[in-house]
Amino acid sequence: MFHALQLDLQLARIYNQPVHSLTSRDSHNPFDQGTTRKDWRRWARKLHRLGLAKLAAAFLESSGAFSTLAAQTLFISQPLLEPWASKEGVNRLADLLEDPGQSAAFRRVLEEEAQ
Repeated sequence: MFHALQLDLQLARIYNQPVHSLTSRDSHNPFDQGTTRKDWRRWARKLHRLGLAKLAAAFLESSGAFSTLAAQTLFISQPLLEPWASKEGVNRLADLLEDPGQSAAFRRVLEEEAQ
């Protein structure tokens, strides 16, 4: 009478991409220093052009635990952001927000680009 629905897992993966978390660092290397620093400089210049550098620096300095929540929100909403930002870029930003050391380093890059 009733037939069980079969789910094609390969097809399901298209719509349900894996979500990164604090424990899934194996899928990408957030500490590729050369590329990361180059991206940070590019981001800093763009934030300065848009007039958002001071706001970004203030957020990074005072966000505390909120930055981890923001990073996880980026990971989860990544499929929605794909029309505007690359998956790799979103991952790099989320990695930056999760790591207080990276956040402080990017804040210094923002200050350097301001001079």
